[in-house]
Amino acid sequence: MLRKSLLLVFATLLAAAVSAQDMQPIPPAVNLIDDTVPHPSAQAAVTAVEESGSGPVLIDDTATPEVTVDPAAERAAERAEAISTLEQLRAGITNAMTGGYRGQLISEEEIGGQLARKEMMANFRMRPRAIRLEMTSPDEQVVVWQQGWDTMSVDRPWLPALNIDPAGERAMATSHRPLTQFGIDLTIDRYIDAMKATPEDAEVTVSHAGTGPVDRQQLDRWDFTHPRVGNTPVTEFTIWIDTATGMPVHFENRKADGSVYERYRYTDFELNPRFDRDTFEK
Repeated sequence: MLRKSLLLVFATLLAAAVSAQDMQPIPPAVNLIDDTVPHPSAQAAVTAVEESGSGPVLIDDTATPEVTVDPAAERAAERAEAISTLEQLRAGITNAMTGGYRGQLISEEEIGGQLARKEMMANFRMRPRAIRLEMTSPDEQVVVWQQGWDTMSVDRPWLPALNIDPAGERAMATSHRPLTQFGIDLTIDRYIDAMKATPEDAEVTVSHAGTGPVDRQQLDRWDFTHPRVGNTPVTEFTIWIDTATGMPVHFENRKADGSVYERYRYTDFELNPRFDRDTFEK
């Protein structure tokens, strides 16, 4: 009887011990990642910034992404700008030149591989169109032409006056263009036509090269380049604009090798002068 009692007590104690062990709290799982220790690569980046003294690196996520420019579109825009610049100049001439102009002109044109130089007093009337050139070099002569005339008058000292075709062989022997195409306005028209004759994606440039004194005048310089057009060898030209009148008074046309093909320079330029009644008469 005692033996059974002892066995019962022992079994009861053993059951209590096991029960107590089962109720012990479960230990937390082992954390294999230590959040308190920076990752080596991150630590290296922080160290590099600290050593450089540049401070924290800020990322601007609002920056505009890089835009790829189409070269053909860029060339077309440059060509359009060149044409627009010349057209604005032409419009200014139309608005300002109500009467005409007068000035000393030095003309140089390539004839027979050399620049042929002429010096003259140029008188130009806008309406009706009329030109009087009083040449002093290389020969003294007065050349007059009016709109509506089939011939131009050539008056030389001690010789009879001549009436010759402005576009004839004799007149064109020492000139690139007939007298009927004389004038600042038509010069700009030729530049515009040359630019418009180039392909839309042609290599065309225009640049303002600054302002400075030239031949006792304050002039604005504009440089243009374009591919060769038609029969002319010109691929670049420069226009100088008189800041006092807004009129182009110097022109230089150059070939691909940079040599001068044509040069026209006005000095003592006078805009809209009063002409005598017989200035443009034969």
